[in-house]
Amino acid sequence: MVYRKNPLSRDALRKLALQRLEEQPRRFAQARTLPEMQQLIEELEIHQIELEMQNAHLSAARSQLELALGQSSEIYDFSPVGCLLLDPAGAITKLNLAAASLLGGDRSRLLGSRLGLHVAEEHRALLNAALDRATTSGDVQGGELSLAGIGLHATPVSIRVAALPDDL
Repeated sequence: MVYRKNPLSRDALRKLALQRLEEQPRRFAQARTLPEMQQLIEELEIHQIELEMQNAHLSAARSQLELALGQSSEIYDFSPVGCLLLDPAGAITKLNLAAASLLGGDRSRLLGSRLGLHVAEEHRALLNAALDRATTSGDVQGGELSLAGIGLHATPVSIRVAALPDDL
């Protein structure tokens, strides 16, 4: 997921606003009376205050979201259950500390490696079948297999495999 923090900078925001203004047709080409101009200025001041209030609300909401993200990351990382995400080729894109422990390494070394290489050879077909069924059916698949990395004893584990939506 990619997101952009707003505003980029005051100057960049101003430049974008000026570009959009240039693209819009001019609505106030005719001359205005003094009372009409005072009314327009008052409306602009009200809009400015509304924007400042909305900005304060958005900043508070962003802070709450960042806090919630940090908390969920801690829950994920320190969960006693091994959790990991794979790309379509079966390479590990994310894993928690329990999964790294089960696979016998630290996360930075395991990221990008193929999960199948950490599964006992006799159970790789079971893993591949569960991955295929989860991807095609959208249902959660389960099974038992053994993890066996280089220099590790076979560790029996219960797996649950689910395909995630593409927009995550």
